[in-house]
This record gives sequence, structure tokens and C-alpha cells, in this order.
Amino acid sequence: MQNMQNFLDDLAEITKKYGIEICGCGCCGSPWLRDMNQNRDIADQLTYDEQLEKYEVIKNEE
Repeated sequence: MQNMQNFLDDLAEITKKYGIEICGCGCCGSPWLRDMNQNRDIADQLTYDEQLEKYEVIKNEE
């Protein structure tokens, strides 16, 4: 559980740093990214590719 708390602490820091939050409702298209400063969604269907070791999005608005 400490590992998860450390992850959440780091996630809070990068959320503040970049002004982008991870949102989700549990349905299709979840999770997605939202620009907190412009109050708009910027990317759909965030996934982590284990082979590439990076996050990818299906649709990116930027």
C-alpha cells in the first residue's frame, strides 16, 4: 500500500506541475486527460503500453 501512496503523491505533483489531470468514469473512453487550466478534455483513452514502456492516447486534441 505504501507503493500506491507514493505513486499518488508523485501523481499529485505532476498534475500540479503540468495542469493536466487524469479523469475517468469507468465506461468506454476512460480514462482520459483534461487540461485543468483551460477546463477541457485533451486526450481520450489513456493506456500504458508495457512493451514500449510509455503511455499512449487514442485521440489527442493538442
